Amino acid sequence: MGIAVGTWLLAGTFTSVHGQQILRLDEFGNGYITPSLPFAYSMAVEPISGLSTLQYTLPFNGVAGDVRLQSTGGALSDLLRFDGAGHVWFFSDITDGGTISLADVAIFPTPGTPSATLLEQQNGETLYIPNGLDPGYKATGPVAYRFITEVPEPAAIALIGLGAGLLCFRRSRRG
Repeated sequence: MGIAVGTWLLAGTFTSVHGQQILRLDEFGNGYITPSLPFAYSMAVEPISGLSTLQYTLPFNGVAGDVRLQSTGGALSDLLRFDGAGHVWFFSDITDGGTISLADVAIFPTPGTPSATLLEQQNGETLYIPNGLDPGYKATGPVAYRFITEVPEPAAIALIGLGAGLLCFRRSRRG
């Protein structure tokens, strides 16, 4: 029974509510299959464009193609290129005014086909669920991606931490 429960719990960490494996990728080299299971990344030259950028090694091949993320103003903010051989290349806009990331490039490569275009979400996390021949589709089972393109600035994280600390201090003084 312990093995069955352990297997069920382990399987639960790999899937979402809809049974899809969720891969989280950001422009800083933080790729996760689950919060406790990161996967490999490196800086490499993407062979089609010749640009050096962030490359993740996926746990499966996936369908080749590009996923373009556009800001609400319609400008291209990120491009993710699946090569069909187990890699995804992350290109990010260097002029976004935020923190410098591993995926920042001065120019974007020309988007290839097949391709998908998504509107970048305001919270910085864009959900992508490929189907059939969409870029990144996994033939052996459902997969979803969370592309994280905005990471809170250190100052914002510090303010959140300070607020939480003050709240805890205030509650401890009441009791």
